[in-house]
Amino acid sequence: STLASAARLCQRSRGAILHTPGDDPDHVYILHGGRVSSLYEASACRTICLGYFGPGDIFGESCLWHPAPRDDKAVVTVSALLSVVPRVALRLLLEDHPELERAVFMQWIAR
Repeated sequence: STLASAARLCQRSRGAILHTPGDDPDHVYILHGGRVSSLYEASACRTICLGYFGPGDIFGESCLWHPAPRDDKAVVTVSALLSVVPRVALRLLLEDHPELERAVFMQWIAR
C-alpha cells in the first residue's frame, strides 16, 4: 500500500527525543514496542506529563486535523520500535476510510 511504502520503521534508544515544541507536525507515530512519554514544559522548572504511549498506540495524531507546530516533547522512556508515517500519506488514507478516521479521532479525544 501507499501508506506502507511511505512509513519508516525506526528503532530508538531510551532518552531519544522524537520531537520538541515548535517542530513542524509532518508525521504521526505508530508504536510497535517500548514506551514513549509526551511532556509539556510549563516553565523552566515545571514539566507536565501529558501521557504515556505503549505498543499499539498512535501518537502525534493531532496534526491530522490541526497542523500547528508541536507543543509537546516526545521522549522514548523504554527503547522503542516505531513507524514514522508522513501526515500527508495518513491524511489521504483517512479520507478514503472515514470509519478509520473516526476511530483515530475518538482515540485522540479520549486522551
